[in-house]
Amino acid sequence: MMAGRVAEGEEEEGGNVYDLKELKAAANKACEMAIKDRSLIDGAVNWADLSCIMAEHAQDQDGNETHRVYIEEASPDASDLRRYIADKLSMMGYDNIEVITEW
Repeated sequence: MMAGRVAEGEEEEGGNVYDLKELKAAANKACEMAIKDRSLIDGAVNWADLSCIMAEHAQDQDGNETHRVYIEEASPDASDLRRYIADKLSMMGYDNIEVITEW
């Protein structure tokens, strides 16, 4: 699965605008990969219910844009998991995605 864009050929100053449903699906696939690789990932994680609950595109007051995915059932301190998910998303074509973990 490669990253989908909102409209083919559309690019904003801040970079790509990804299709959020596709980004969420990719994050869930990354969660499935993490579950299989859990022995390599430190931190408090409820592996039985790990999933992406939301993907969003945001813009701050200065016009800087970002994409975020919210991963549920992991400690906010689960830096290994956040890095793992971000790396897998990058391999799928989703660059510079902020990964937020929460219970």
